[in-house]
Amino acid sequence: MGYGKKQEGFEAFISWIKSEEYLTSKKSIFLESKEEYLTDIAIKRLKSAMIRPEFVYFDFTEICLFDEPNTDVIDSIFMVPMGSKRRLVVVDANKGKAPHWDTKISKLCEEANGNIGLIVIVGSSSLLPATTALIRRLSHCFDFGRLKMPQLISFLEKQCGKLPVKPPIEAINYIIELSGYLNNGSEYNLNDFVNDISKFNSLLLEFIHFRDGDTKLTKGHWYHIIQRAIVGEENVFIFDFMDNIFRKNKDEALLQVSAMMNKMKQPAEALKIISTLINQMELMLAVKELSMEQMRGDDIAVVLKAHKFRIGKIMESVASMSLHQIKRELIRCYSIEVEYKKGILDIETALESFVAFFGESS
Repeated sequence: MGYGKKQEGFEAFISWIKSEEYLTSKKSIFLESKEEYLTDIAIKRLKSAMIRPEFVYFDFTEICLFDEPNTDVIDSIFMVPMGSKRRLVVVDANKGKAPHWDTKISKLCEEANGNIGLIVIVGSSSLLPATTALIRRLSHCFDFGRLKMPQLISFLEKQCGKLPVKPPIEAINYIIELSGYLNNGSEYNLNDFVNDISKFNSLLLEFIHFRDGDTKLTKGHWYHIIQRAIVGEENVFIFDFMDNIFRKNKDEALLQVSAMMNKMKQPAEALKIISTLINQMELMLAVKELSMEQMRGDDIAVVLKAHKFRIGKIMESVASMSLHQIKRELIRCYSIEVEYKKGILDIETALESFVAFFGESS
């Protein structure tokens, strides 16, 4: 592997660790990554390979740029390790920065050649462009990009590996699509993805337990659990609730209200539902205004920083409504919130009122 050149991703770094090149590398290591989750794993793997557990306190140093440069800490790179084969110094250059760090890091990379310790620079968002360019030139560089579809599928399958039933490929694809991870410009990252998969795993286990261990799930079951995990329980309720209202299935909408009341345990949950309903109506208004300007759904999702799934559902709903109608229903929602907070209406009556009068003239 050539020094000073970007390597293709996370796998290259793991191979570098397995080959034990960290024992003989005479350059600093520069990890650039858009995925903090991968960076954390990479540092843990390197630390585990290099440092004996009982000597972590002596042979491993992590430097944060929030602190002023500490000569004693920095000089540890030049000291003989206490019990490990080599010292490891990790510099997090992504968060904050006290003065003088650019000069110190540049000097560290310039003097790293042949020294006892290994320096790893993580990220560069807190450094000057000139410092970053110098680090790239002097270091053995790795670049962890975002995962591609095959990698994401493999990653997801590992995250779901302990479930009593393996999600079918249709469900896996739907999770990835709904998450928006692969969308251009998406700020949704692997940490977000892991959190959502954790929620999915919990909801799936809960669903199977409720069915007395029956693991035979229909496509509808999978999709509903995925939506609850990624989009959120309240949002899924509001989507289905509003969908029934727009389709004039008011009886179904009222049944949903009754079912939600049976699930509700805390008064705060009622206000959360009203807030979600208002949020949905405000989003409907914004979507209607942008769609009237001939803006596409994907672009609307980016502009409003909303989930693509939500925007798609809303565009279907508002197609048959005028701007005036949406504004009128939004005002109704505001009135319901005020009357609920004043104790004039309880949550069930408030939602039933919304269903009964939706679409009716004032």
